[in-house]
Amino acid sequence: MYAKLLLPNLGGGSSVWTACLLFFQTILLAGYLYSFLISKLKSTALQAKAHAIFVLIAATLMPISNEWSQSAFIELQSPFWNIFSLLFFSIGIPYFVLSATAPLIQHWFGQTEYKSQTYKLYSVSNIAALLALFSYPFLIEYQLTLNQQTAYWSIAYLAFTVVISMSIFTVYKQSKISLSNVHSDLNNRDEPAGTGQQQKVESQSAGYLTMVTWFLLSATGVILLVATTSKMTQNIPPIPFLWIMPLALYLLTFILTFHDERIYVRWYWLVTFAVCSLIALLLFFIGTHFGVISQIVLYLIAMFVATMICHGELVKTKPQTNQLTLFYLILSAGGCAGSIFASIIATEIFSLYYEFIVGFAAVFAFTALSIFANKMNHSNDGKVAVASLFGLGIFTAFFLFLNSQFNQFNVYETRSFYGTLAVKDLTLLKQPERRLVDGYTSHGAQRLTTEADNRHLEPLSYYRPDSGIGLLLQTPYFKSKPNNVGLIGLGVGALAYYGQPNDTYTFYELNPDVADVALRYFDYLNSSKASTAIKLGDARITLEQEMTMDDRQAFDLLVVDAFSSDSIPVHLLTKEAIDLYRHHLSEQGLLAFHISNSYLDLKPVMRSIAAQLSMTALYFRAESEQSDIHTTEWVIFTNDPGYLKDRRINNAASLELMQPGISVSWTDDFSSLLSVMKW
Repeated sequence: MYAKLLLPNLGGGSSVWTACLLFFQTILLAGYLYSFLISKLKSTALQAKAHAIFVLIAATLMPISNEWSQSAFIELQSPFWNIFSLLFFSIGIPYFVLSATAPLIQHWFGQTEYKSQTYKLYSVSNIAALLALFSYPFLIEYQLTLNQQTAYWSIAYLAFTVVISMSIFTVYKQSKISLSNVHSDLNNRDEPAGTGQQQKVESQSAGYLTMVTWFLLSATGVILLVATTSKMTQNIPPIPFLWIMPLALYLLTFILTFHDERIYVRWYWLVTFAVCSLIALLLFFIGTHFGVISQIVLYLIAMFVATMICHGELVKTKPQTNQLTLFYLILSAGGCAGSIFASIIATEIFSLYYEFIVGFAAVFAFTALSIFANKMNHSNDGKVAVASLFGLGIFTAFFLFLNSQFNQFNVYETRSFYGTLAVKDLTLLKQPERRLVDGYTSHGAQRLTTEADNRHLEPLSYYRPDSGIGLLLQTPYFKSKPNNVGLIGLGVGALAYYGQPNDTYTFYELNPDVADVALRYFDYLNSSKASTAIKLGDARITLEQEMTMDDRQAFDLLVVDAFSSDSIPVHLLTKEAIDLYRHHLSEQGLLAFHISNSYLDLKPVMRSIAAQLSMTALYFRAESEQSDIHTTEWVIFTNDPGYLKDRRINNAASLELMQPGISVSWTDDFSSLLSVMKW
């Protein structure tokens, strides 16, 4: 919910989710550290009093709202830390209390005669989290606006406050007697089966190497979670459903392993993981060749098996209950470290999402380490450890081979908060060309051959002359006058090719790396006849600031062509965004949308926009007849008869969006991509 609140202001990329996940991991660590420290107090009554104070403080911060998400101190130059600031001042303290509560309750329960069942409470709490996660895309997001969601969440939190206060009061009342008598009415029952055996097994404290293994396994699980989510949403739009599924399976592995450790049979899961790791490698390099359903299923299966091993090893080596809060603290520290690695460190040291590969390699390595650290006595343990290290070698060799093949054409590559970029010289094509690739999606290309008449600069791919936007910019009616053109999304700047001497082309670009690449490695901007300019920052925020300053742009044409890999930021297609575009159009201005997408059918959204603008929607689809040329879809909104009468426009355009059909309207407060997914 809170990640979605941030999307309109931060570009809609998967990195928003990654940053949010790191924030919650960090506060979770703080809560577990608090639980560990407070559990060391000698008086249980004092523990109860201290926690009660924090619970009441958090309750006074209700209700929460989404107004903070529009805060004026969002600066896109440092989006990652702005997310931290926004989340901390809005939800930080309430979530801190939530994170601290679970280990404290388990700590108090662990002092009763039923302490052998304590770890099952962790399974139960994750079941509740899993139910909440699945309710979000199918019930909450689908039925409620964001304002309603925050209101209901506040009510639920107040209900939690009442219930946890009752629990704390119960603990406080019993603090003057032994907590082993809290369930005195159950004294006559037999001790749960296996308790004595478990206490015997847990008689020794965990060693330092075992603690290190806990930390590394926990970190690996979170790296896999973050990396899988990032990879899935690199090309598939980062809708909450796709954020939730990996996290749901991550929680499911905790539920299964902590409920019954017999579910984790080491050799079985390792063999399954060996197969899944090879599938993960193929997904990493050629995932876009699979359909959307196939990608989602394969990514999730691979991550599920990998995290089952991580959490299965944790359960096999869990300590006795007097070290419970320490165990959870180390797990939380590992999770936080894994999130920091995947969210910050990997962005700085890797040009691609190699943390996805690191996560799978780490599972092989740390499974062997876990066996060694805990000196398992089963005869197969040594064989499993050797097999795990052998699997690591095969996996690494296969990765190095595929990576060398995939990157052999790279001229330049970089990575930032907004994703990965690569410039590739594809010299083996019949007509060699240079492409800008965002993730695995081409965002423009230029021929590598040099011709005296500059025909080598003729746009390719989605912007070729027979595309909808190409036809529009070449019409005699458009070229007969000076035009002020705004373009949301730069790419390689291919559309600047169509500019005339008296035209002005203003590009709005979120990612500074894209601007740098377009100027350094492509010639469209530098060779354009038009006057060109680049405005860095989220286009919607920039246009809103210009509107606030009464700086109406009066565009004769505004082109919306902003993508993060193959996903379009939803906040650029909402009712509020369309009203903003209309404000900046001239009286007879045109509005164009690039809607080519492998995973979304955006025509229902375009039909809704046509109704909102009361303009004619011209739909253009230029089919691909060659493997290296993309099928491209454009929608142009106009009421100017000069374009509606143009022969080439009429021959190529379809009016199907003006016919009755499915219409999907999005607002900043309510949107769901499930209705436009190409399943």
